[in-house]
Amino acid sequence: MIMIKKLSPKDQRTLKIGAVSATLILIFVYIVSPWFDHWADVREQLEQKKQILAKISLDDSPATQARRDLMLHSVPAFEMPQPEDEQRLIFIRKFSEQVQKTGIKLTDMPQYHTYTRIQPNLGLKILRLQCRGKCNFSQALNLLAVLRENPYLLSIEELQLKCDPQKRREMELILTVSTFTR
Repeated sequence: MIMIKKLSPKDQRTLKIGAVSATLILIFVYIVSPWFDHWADVREQLEQKKQILAKISLDDSPATQARRDLMLHSVPAFEMPQPEDEQRLIFIRKFSEQVQKTGIKLTDMPQYHTYTRIQPNLGLKILRLQCRGKCNFSQALNLLAVLRENPYLLSIEELQLKCDPQKRREMELILTVSTFTR
């Protein structure tokens, strides 16, 4: 401190500028430069990830196409419920169409069960449909896959597959599905 007072104001100003410059150089070398290097690495990694995503999006393999289709149709279709008699006919028509497409042979006429319990704040009843049929395992899985396309389907309430002891590939299917009605 004593030495600084002996210096001329011009020299004092030069020393202060030098000290500030040295501090700024140290801050740049030890703090800012590593930070810039880190961000350069992050940018490089980001570019690599973008290239990988571009390759994936150009991939036309069946598995990739199936994944894309699943993503496009992940939200189920839904139609507003009709009065019970009308909804029953619409629902059974669409359900029967889906069962026929999968090749399942129905053995019993579908049975209907109506819940009289009204869903809170909706004023809707639940109509259940139970059917029995003969199928193989792949047909049952195909039916489950196409059921989500049914705009009247509320849920799959029950699914039972019983294997025939003599014919191991043939199964008895018991399926209960439901829909809303007014």
